[in-house]
Amino acid sequence: MKIKRLSNKEIRALNKDIESFGVSFKKGDELFMADAKVKVILYNKSAVFFYNKDRIFPTLKAVLSSEELRRILPTVTVDKGAVKFILNGADVMRPGILEVSDFDKDSPVIVEDEKHRPISVALSLYSSKDILSMSKGPVLKNLHQFNDSIWNFHI
Repeated sequence: MKIKRLSNKEIRALNKDIESFGVSFKKGDELFMADAKVKVILYNKSAVFFYNKDRIFPTLKAVLSSEELRRILPTVTVDKGAVKFILNGADVMRPGILEVSDFDKDSPVIVEDEKHRPISVALSLYSSKDILSMSKGPVLKNLHQFNDSIWNFHI
């Protein structure tokens, strides 16, 4: 695993990548990139963003610590029967969904349990409108869930 401190120039580039999340870092912030199985951005030794196929997504720890991310990111609420499967890395299937906020296809989405606790970061395979009209099938690609390798990542 390689760990590299980000330069101010790299921080500016990162800020452009994450501006849609309403989050930014300042010049001089100690940010690191760890390149393991997944590229992870670390702030205060905690994983705050990760890359999936050259797209950046916030980690669950970042979502839990940032009201801004919780406000900006769309959510899907799933029933308790779906939670254990999602926590084991399964994609989100239409039958387990209880509530859907508004989002487009290919959007980052926070998956929540019935008590609105974030359990997963996913990528939408369909728009929320399309999901509501469906009755079965996978609708969100699970990218990162509570207690996975990204959650447990530390240096």
